[in-house]
Amino acid sequence: MLYELAEIYQKAFQNSGHSFDTVKFIEVFLQPLWDEENTSGERQIDELKEAVEMTEWEGKPVTAVTRETLTHMMLTTVASAFAIEAIKAEENSASAWFYACEANHWLGRLQGYTSGKAVNSRQNFSRKGAAAKNMPMKKLKNWVFDKYDNGNWPSAHKASFDIAPEALKKAPIFGARMSDQRAQQTIYEWLRGRMKSQCAD
Repeated sequence: MLYELAEIYQKAFQNSGHSFDTVKFIEVFLQPLWDEENTSGERQIDELKEAVEMTEWEGKPVTAVTRETLTHMMLTTVASAFAIEAIKAEENSASAWFYACEANHWLGRLQGYTSGKAVNSRQNFSRKGAAAKNMPMKKLKNWVFDKYDNGNWPSAHKASFDIAPEALKKAPIFGARMSDQRAQQTIYEWLRGRMKSQCAD
């Protein structure tokens, strides 16, 4: 995956008339992220959103070319950060799989952007990014609801304890991240929330 990122960036620089080899990619993108004590793809997503909304760069108005370059760089940084998090995480852990899925997702977005298929509208970019980010957790939530509906628990509270261990195993399959400490409470809140919604209807 890291080599794919390097290749995409190298092609982009070649198209612009500049040279940019794999070693330079490692120096500019990967090494700083690796050296960070708490590498965070989520933080890089926030910085990407700021870059997309930016109106000035170094005291000058942001042109279309500058915005495209910034977006390209930030998409690369987001994918790289999640890849680094996957490497740093415990081998074969749920966190490692989650970060790997996120890195692959953002690599796909970068490939789409560089091939001209990305959405150029800043509003659409933010909206689609948020939807894509929330989709894995939505899938996990729907799985929890199906599990509960097909079970026979005396209460949602009891069900949340029984479902939590399996949900933690399912989370990385859906590309979702769920805290071991809060898994049971999160599931209980989901089930309670759905019950309240059904009662309101």
